[in-house]
Amino acid sequence: MLLGFSVYVLFVRGQAALLVAQMGGAQAVAPMLAAVVCLMQATVNPACVSISLEGRTLWILKEAPVPPRELFGAKALVNVLVSDVPATLSVLLLWFGLGLSAPDALALLALCVCMGLFIPVAGLAVNLWLPRLDCENDTIVVKQSASSMIGIFGGMLVVGLGALLWAVGGKLLGFVWFSLAAAAVLLAGAALGWHWLCGSGARILQKL
Repeated sequence: MLLGFSVYVLFVRGQAALLVAQMGGAQAVAPMLAAVVCLMQATVNPACVSISLEGRTLWILKEAPVPPRELFGAKALVNVLVSDVPATLSVLLLWFGLGLSAPDALALLALCVCMGLFIPVAGLAVNLWLPRLDCENDTIVVKQSASSMIGIFGGMLVVGLGALLWAVGGKLLGFVWFSLAAAAVLLAGAALGWHWLCGSGARILQKL
């Protein structure tokens, strides 16, 4: 949906420019775009149910000659392909479609990429904590499992926290520096989460 909107903006650049001007210019629109893009990424988190979806066949993956690091990486990569890549393309299209400045667009791009790395790592960690391997069908896992709810709403909570920090004092830093700081926090969270997955997460996986 976000990618489709971004393509549409390219075809109505003139009207979009007028709307952006009425909203206070590209600098005023950039924080809104950041919130929308990150929220879209937060709601696309197949990693938070990817372990549970293996169900009773999880033993096959556990017995396969594949280290847990590669298994987690493959599941995270699926998340990146369906969420991070479209979001990145959308930001690039919106850069030209809405006339964002280069610093704002690059800061938004960095935030988007780091959010796309954080979400799947956090989703995998949640699913390892709260696996559900005995469901009769995949619909229950995706729509009714605890890991699904926490993965989706937890990501939305992260975006909401970022929006709150921006409203409270982020404007003092400016959009570029605030976005880069948020991106750094998300990247650090992703790195710490990945370290946990490759250590404690791998041991939890073997016990499932």
